[in-house]
Amino acid sequence: MLGYVDETGFSSTPDNRYAWTKIGDVHAVDAIRLKRVNVMGCLLSTGKLVTSCLQESVTSTWFYAYLTGIAQQVKQTYNLPLVLIVDNASIHRSKKMADYRELLKTNFSTNLYFIRKRPLNTPYEFVL
Repeated sequence: MLGYVDETGFSSTPDNRYAWTKIGDVHAVDAIRLKRVNVMGCLLSTGKLVTSCLQESVTSTWFYAYLTGIAQQVKQTYNLPLVLIVDNASIHRSKKMADYRELLKTNFSTNLYFIRKRPLNTPYEFVL
């Protein structure tokens, strides 16, 4: 079974790290930080979408717990090996996640494959 996994975050305040100003003017936007809502999603090759929503940062530990849940569902429902496609986000490549990848492989026959992702250069990330 194949699954594509990604995560994103939402906030009710705009991201003010990037802004346009006239040459010589200073970027002056108040930085208001509210809680973000983070969403993880996995689209399986069966068409099933498995999601998770949390109001804290997505860490390697959270990501591993999410992947474990998906792997358990696939094993119980289909009894098939699972191949997951993820991007190169730092939490996916962390040392802690490397250990978690081995646990996933051992316990659920789950392999992770990394794709190159270039934010703002891929059509599915443009918002018009």
